[in-house]
Parts: sequence; structure tokens; C-alpha cells
Amino acid sequence: MICAVCRNPIPDNLMICPLCTLAKDDAATLDAQAEYFIRVLRGEWEFVTVKDTDLIRHVRMFGMGVDKAFCKKPLVIDRRRMGRVSWHNTDEIEKLCTGCRIEIKRIMRGVIDALAA
Repeated sequence: MICAVCRNPIPDNLMICPLCTLAKDDAATLDAQAEYFIRVLRGEWEFVTVKDTDLIRHVRMFGMGVDKAFCKKPLVIDRRRMGRVSWHNTDEIEKLCTGCRIEIKRIMRGVIDALAA
């Protein structure tokens, strides 16, 4: 079978396209981040950072079993390379991966606008 959405072949042992399923899962995970960002904004939680092999600090998405950064990079979780950063610590936020920083600022702007409304 061929997927009607992405036009990729669907393996014979599956009923749905695995690529489209992963894309929907990623979109749902990203949509759910706003709920967590409210707690980050209040100072109850902090962002979890993970250094990659190039020592660039990425921000890990919230959620059980989510090992992906906001820049869409898959992360290898190593407790020795993990850290935390507060949203209110602007100096540390500016040192994060550019893609992660852009995405968390975009989501936070939406959360702030929604709370102000």
C-alpha cells in the first residue's frame, strides 16, 4: 500500500504509515509543551538541558519518554551531561542551542499571550 498523505510505501504488516504516525506524535508532543511552560514561567520548574558531543546545550522537551530537543535533534540522555536552567536566567538562556532557544521563546510568547488574554 501507499500512504495517501506522504506517498511513502506502507509495509505489508502495518495498517498505517509509520512516518505519518511519527510526525503526528511529534506534533502532539510539541503542542503539549505549552502546559509545562506555564509551570516554568511561574518558576516551579526549570528547563532540562543536555550537552551533545559538540558540548552544545540543548533543551529537552517535557514528557515521559521524550528524548528530543526543541530543535528536533534526538538526544542521548547521559546524567553526567544534564543540567537545568531557569527561564528567568536570561544569561544562561542565551547560551543554549540557537534552534532550541528560538523554539522555547516562541512557545513561551504564546503561553504569555494566552495567560494575558
